[in-house]
Amino acid sequence: MRNRASILFLKVEIMKLGKDLSQVKEFRTCAQQLEILKGRGLIVNDEKQALEILKHKNYYRLSAYSLTLRKNNKFYQGITFDNIYELYRLDNDFRKLVLKYSSIIEVSFKSFLSHYHSELYGPLGYLDENNFEDKAFFNDTIMSLEKEIARASDVFIHHHKINKNYTFPFWVAIEVLPFGEMSKMFKNLLAKDKNKISKEYVKVDRLYLENWLQAISVVRNIAAHNGRFYNRKIKAVSLKLPKNAIDVIDNEKAFAFIFAIHKLLYNENLKYNLINDFDALFKKYTFAKIEHLGFPVNWEKILNSY
Repeated sequence: MRNRASILFLKVEIMKLGKDLSQVKEFRTCAQQLEILKGRGLIVNDEKQALEILKHKNYYRLSAYSLTLRKNNKFYQGITFDNIYELYRLDNDFRKLVLKYSSIIEVSFKSFLSHYHSELYGPLGYLDENNFEDKAFFNDTIMSLEKEIARASDVFIHHHKINKNYTFPFWVAIEVLPFGEMSKMFKNLLAKDKNKISKEYVKVDRLYLENWLQAISVVRNIAAHNGRFYNRKIKAVSLKLPKNAIDVIDNEKAFAFIFAIHKLLYNENLKYNLINDFDALFKKYTFAKIEHLGFPVNWEKILNSY
């Protein structure tokens, strides 16, 4: 609502000023955009290919990947359009890995949470506010869940609507709950349940599990909406780190969130695969500097040690 109101306000102001767009940059064609980049010292080896990329990748999206390659709008000597596009492609593949491993955690944790809670409180125990700490928070979660169920087209949801009189056991309902809402639901469990689940799931303190689930939901959302990770600080959540890792990991950079994902993978094979996947990614895109993703030189050792 706030964003829409801002757009409407802008529209009104423009009308008042007689459509004065002096504060808005002029439209530039892809060819003009390329000339601007060349004028700033960027080397373009294949202009036809560069123009094709600009047609399909927003100029300002690509421009964000050039921030570490220039100063005062002048590119460092030898920087090419291909260098910028390589960083873009690295980030694209980075997002795919975030989605891949956060999805593994989502499926796993949903199964674990619904199994534990249903065994303790019954198939519909998740609908009882007494099984949660904050009643208002509980109501918000249930409202979100009802909306997801109402618009879900999954066969298993349809089956429970038609044949089970809209009665959804927890292990059914949780399948349509978004990652972020699942994180909130876990955070609102009774303390004793959070403690037990944390110890049984991945043997971490519940405060870490609460925080890491929330953090993973944030980066998952960034990845799902094609957001940038390279050379970006992620401040939507303050990620908690073990005391012995605070000095070696920047908790506002992508690596900290990969650290959390690694810790919440439920077996050693998955953790091994994650490290191999990121290692292969960095070997593929050799121009990229991993420190712009917050990865220390010894990042593999850190994941395996802390």
